[in-house]
Amino acid sequence: MHNLLRVVVDTNVFVSAFLAHGKPAELIVKLLKDHEVILSNAIVDEFKEVFLDEEFNVKNADIERFLANTLRKAKLVKPRSHYRIVSQDPDDNAIVNTACKGKANYIVTGDKDLLKIRAFKRTEIVSVTEMMKIVEEHH
Repeated sequence: MHNLLRVVVDTNVFVSAFLAHGKPAELIVKLLKDHEVILSNAIVDEFKEVFLDEEFNVKNADIERFLANTLRKAKLVKPRSHYRIVSQDPDDNAIVNTACKGKANYIVTGDKDLLKIRAFKRTEIVSVTEMMKIVEEHH
């Protein structure tokens, strides 16, 4: 059996996966099935907050079902570190701290500020397209 990749999925990728059945959704399905997705309450809460905005016509039940299915297969960690590497966005820092606590190999994100960093400690920061390639090559 191949080594599991440990991946933190940024909230923006979860939101894209939930709203549209494109690459992000395909990636999350693969990661949950074959690898270890690492989450924290900060990511779950941020995901829920996005949909408090009325512009999304989304049912609460659908959000809860998506989260329940994801959390059943993901590993939930409680970050203790407080690295601030992206000063302009505390949500980004939550992603990085989740990755540190979960000893993640990758953070997958659509966030330009995070992507600019490329890596933090032992965690590489990659786009959805890059992560898809990594998953394909990892088999």
